Amino acid sequence: MLALWHITLVEKGLQAVLRPKTPDYSAPGENVKINRISLAPTINECIRGLGNENAFNTKVRKIYAYKIFVEEGDKNLYDSNYLYYNDLVKDALLTNEYWYTKTICPQEVLMCEVSSVEKRKYIIIGSNQTKRLKDILFKLNYTETIPNIISAFEIVNYLLDEKTVELVKSDLQHEVVDYTKDDQSYIIYRKIWKSKPQMTHYEKDYYEAEYIENCEIKKIKRCNKLFKFEEIYSHKRLLEICSSNEFMMATWKLIDEKYIGDYDCHLYVVTDATEIPIGLLYYHLFNDKFHISGFEVASSMRGLGIGTAIIKQFFDEYKVSSNDIFLEPLNKESEKFWKKLGIKCSLY
Repeated sequence: MLALWHITLVEKGLQAVLRPKTPDYSAPGENVKINRISLAPTINECIRGLGNENAFNTKVRKIYAYKIFVEEGDKNLYDSNYLYYNDLVKDALLTNEYWYTKTICPQEVLMCEVSSVEKRKYIIIGSNQTKRLKDILFKLNYTETIPNIISAFEIVNYLLDEKTVELVKSDLQHEVVDYTKDDQSYIIYRKIWKSKPQMTHYEKDYYEAEYIENCEIKKIKRCNKLFKFEEIYSHKRLLEICSSNEFMMATWKLIDEKYIGDYDCHLYVVTDATEIPIGLLYYHLFNDKFHISGFEVASSMRGLGIGTAIIKQFFDEYKVSSNDIFLEPLNKESEKFWKKLGIKCSLY
């Protein structure tokens, strides 16, 4: 089992579920079409790979750090070597970035304080430039042996001396054609400016950027309340939530509107900072007992332990004991779920 971390700035709020998405910040040349959760083996590497080092320009910055566990052979997990050598993330070998392409729940969430940030400039060069880089070194009569397994990124950042790096950089560029004599834009330029435009320009096949090399990370607290319980007071709102096809519309629409938010009946949609519905919970209070009539986790998030986590937080937040619960599970599977939480079931 592999332990990995994901971070967000505290301004984004707490997430109970991590969902694949395109990144808020990305490095030049990074793939921005594939939905993924960006991970790294350490919090420090997550900070380095955030893609927005300016976010840590303040003296102290708070983050949420999410710890997850993934099987090393999981088909949804892509390591830094895969990302770099498939030209998906050019700085993956520096940030030790992993991608996970499936929804997952964190096993632990910490609020941390980041300070004492130290930065270092790196040259970022893609794996597709490795052969060309070696050809340039051969032309420069570079005599040191370069192992075949070493990447272009490692060569320019760790192997070569500064003088050689500068010589290499001057060759790591390509010509880009801006105009041809047959282009309409070329003709217009000649007419307006009465002169010829510059026909080409050169672009670098690498880029340089500052990355967070070291920082001080102080744990403030462990975050336990990841879910938000929003009470629903209208049948219309309930049907809007169910229209996402994540919940069983046929079941939830049977609830009479007069029993939503009245007669000691309570209907909650469970979300997190993303405001995306994660679950639905419906109960009524009678003789100091919570009679749970309905509970469902969104279909795309089942099998992740979310249902158990929701009910445990609900009990804690609303000061509910398992002895305060009364329910009649629909089937043996449901009964098994509730019994794991220490709740006695009347029948199935």
